[in-house]
Order: sequence, then C-alpha cells, then structure tokens
Amino acid sequence: PMVFYCCLNGFRNCNKNLVELANVFQLPNRVKLLYIWPNLITPYLQSISDSTVSLAIKSSVASELIGLTANSIGLQFYYCKLNLQNAELICYTFIIVLAAYALEKGVKRLLNVIGGYHD
Repeated sequence: PMVFYCCLNGFRNCNKNLVELANVFQLPNRVKLLYIWPNLITPYLQSISDSTVSLAIKSSVASELIGLTANSIGLQFYYCKLNLQNAELICYTFIIVLAAYALEKGVKRLLNVIGGYHD
C-alpha cells in the first residue's frame, strides 16, 4: 500500500508539461513508459524505499517464524529462542539486519539507475 500510494502521488504530481510534450511529439507509449514515467516517479519511490524494504525483510522472517518453514532463517531463529542459545540468536539477528541493509542499498542503487541519478 505504501508503494502504491507513492506511485499514485508521483502520477498526480508529475510535470504535466513533460507529459504534454510527449503527446505533442506523438511518442509511443513504450517510450513514455521506459523514459518519462520512471524519471517522474523515482523520487517518490526513493523516499519510501528505506522503510518498505527493511519492513519487507522483517515481515518475511516473521512469517517464516510463524509458519515454521523448513530450512529457513525464521525457523533457526525460533529454535535458538526456544533453546536459549543467545549467541546464535544474536548472530541470526545480525544476519537479518545485514540482509535488510544490503537489500535496501541495492534497491536504492537500482532506483538511482532507473531515475538517471548515477553515482
């Protein structure tokens, strides 16, 4: 819902002159979809990407923990909590935080490339 709301705000608050210019020059919809709309929506997606990506990682681990999915980090986390293995519990927590951080940086870099902001 947060990503949809940000995309919707991006569409509503986009530069109407740029869209009208594309219509005047009769650019195909494929060109508009690939080159114009990503540049207009990317700032809105960048603002929400920090919270949504890390929240997605945490909720997926929580769902693994609740569902007791075989061979998952959520199941290992649960077993460590049951057996009071604090060292392993801290290690799994560190792995989850590290995965959330890496995915967040990857999504940010991808959004920079899509939006045309290369580092």
